Amino acid sequence: MNQCNGYDQSCIFCKIVNRESEAEILQHDDELCCFRDLKPGADHHYLVVTNRHIDSCFSLRREHVPLVEKMVEMGKAVLLKHHVADLADIRYSPQCLKQLSTIQ
Repeated sequence: MNQCNGYDQSCIFCKIVNRESEAEILQHDDELCCFRDLKPGADHHYLVVTNRHIDSCFSLRREHVPLVEKMVEMGKAVLLKHHVADLADIRYSPQCLKQLSTIQ
């Protein structure tokens, strides 16, 4: 059974959500999955993805804003769990932030 709705067999994130690809899952729920980046650019380089396949952040619409906010909250929770205290120094994907600013 695929946990990733709209499963795309060529999508690495769908494979990770479905546990078909190697990744250290740090937290997951009915909507989201957080894991360590496979090629981290920092000590605490984590990715939060939706369990539902989304082609790109450019396909997001106004109704996705609460989901993206939940993604940010999950990311912050994982950082705090791993003792990253300075949340003012975290970075988000700039493409998604730019897209969100146009749909809010």
